[in-house]
Amino acid sequence: MFMKRCLKWVAALAVGLSFSLSALAAPSWNATGLTVAATDASKVVAAFDTLFSGKFGRELPGRVVLRANIADGPNPETHSVLVLGQSVAEREAFQAELYASPEWAQFLETMATLSPSPGSTSRGTILWNTGDLSDKDVVWINHFLTVSEPAVLLNAMQTYSASDMGQQAPGQLHLSAVYAGGPTAPSHIISIGYESEAEMAAWAQKQQADPAYRVLVDTMLSVATYHGATMSRDGKAWGKSAKDAASMK
Repeated sequence: MFMKRCLKWVAALAVGLSFSLSALAAPSWNATGLTVAATDASKVVAAFDTLFSGKFGRELPGRVVLRANIADGPNPETHSVLVLGQSVAEREAFQAELYASPEWAQFLETMATLSPSPGSTSRGTILWNTGDLSDKDVVWINHFLTVSEPAVLLNAMQTYSASDMGQQAPGQLHLSAVYAGGPTAPSHIISIGYESEAEMAAWAQKQQADPAYRVLVDTMLSVATYHGATMSRDGKAWGKSAKDAASMK
């Protein structure tokens, strides 16, 4: 049974620390869900700290973020591991060395006891982002959409971003295309990061009455089915900065 749990972690996190060649030059991400007892949350952080404490932390060619789920409906998962990065070739070389290391074997063994079976997994590519890609943005709201006309949505988002109100927006925003995540996965995710929930609430209230924002919302709803949103908070990150890992180059 213990070996089966380890094998599940091998499958999930090996995928989580690698990226599809189809992403090409665009920043890519992978997300793996975890279900961890509250008393074990610090042990998960410690496991990642140990894994990335030496050369693998120094050479990590992207950014790994452990996030705590704040609000996500009936989903039993308590955390997610988000992996961001740019270069497919660098990541493939890195993961080949990592997966053959004793540090990786120890990490898998530890995680199999803390979260016996990894949960949901998904993969995507960042199509566009805006704002200051700051590591200080730790509160995230993720909007899930199935989009029939992606170009129309992207144009509406870029138009709003260039408007007077859009220019005042705090934090950062990313539009991603989801290319793997199961048969019920959304086609796109809009992820918005803020420094705090207070900043998020204040901005939501401010932009509600703005005509340009209403045009954005109306356009989005005309070309997409909205599936709802989740909220999470960054617990700890390892590797490169958000700007280096997720900026459009």
